[in-house]
Amino acid sequence: MNIQRFFMISACLGVIFSTLSAAAQDEIDTLFDEATLELTYFNFDTAYSLFGELREQVGSESSELWQKATLGLALSAQSKTPATRDALAEAQALYQSLIDTAPKSAYAARALISLGRIAEIRDYGGDVIDLDAARDFYEQVLDGWPDAMVGDEAALRYADTYFQQFEDPDVVAEGVRFLEGWAEGRDNQMMAPVIWEVIANVKHDQLNDPAGALAAFLKADELGLAEPNAACTLYYRAANLAENQVGDIDTAIRLYQKVIVEAPRSGRAFNAQLALEALIEQYPDKSIEIPQIKMFISNDEDAPPAAEGAAP
Repeated sequence: MNIQRFFMISACLGVIFSTLSAAAQDEIDTLFDEATLELTYFNFDTAYSLFGELREQVGSESSELWQKATLGLALSAQSKTPATRDALAEAQALYQSLIDTAPKSAYAARALISLGRIAEIRDYGGDVIDLDAARDFYEQVLDGWPDAMVGDEAALRYADTYFQQFEDPDVVAEGVRFLEGWAEGRDNQMMAPVIWEVIANVKHDQLNDPAGALAAFLKADELGLAEPNAACTLYYRAANLAENQVGDIDTAIRLYQKVIVEAPRSGRAFNAQLALEALIEQYPDKSIEIPQIKMFISNDEDAPPAAEGAAP
């Protein structure tokens, strides 16, 4: 769980309770910032104490700041190391209080996701994994927030409860079918490329479906890869898949070329050139271009304009 990103998304929502005096407001703002900072630094014990103090000072459960403080307190309790039964039980109770207090809020959705994670992960010795309970929590998010990003996150986590049962391909395939159905008509959603990348990886790694994996990857590429910095590795892997497992040589050529053009400084660019050279030998009837690896600006036309007053 990426706790830093996880909490900062929720912490940016809403407006701090406005009926406090200016001095009290400043004190609470400072306390909230300190607690959030400690959480992002993974100092969970300190964050737990600060969010507990903040929650007591705010008092009113109707305020959004109380909900933020409760979420921070629950995250801190859940994330303490080593994990204990009591700490997890406290986190569960805090999450449930958010759901009971503001059942339609973004904080309730986040609480349900966290309850699902607690159910599906073995946090301490003797802890029992309950995938059915996890799915129930995720389904509540799917039903309650279908158009929000948290809905897409819940869909991925719901599907992953099936992918974890890798010893049974039929169960894994059920998770893929769910995720493909969820992704239909959601091309404009921010998480759509991530969903299709996950589908591609599962079809390739767990279901031995290279054609399906390639189709899913191409869909992710069409929508825009979620992590451009990893594009070189993804393109190269997909090109290998197209060439060696699917036999789609034209797609393989295009993807090898994208590695060279879009990630020239990656270690895969030279490998992609070698792959294209081998394909030229194998398919002399095809017109295959091998792009040059452009490491530096090569001519004046590509150079940015000089700053005003700069020496020629």
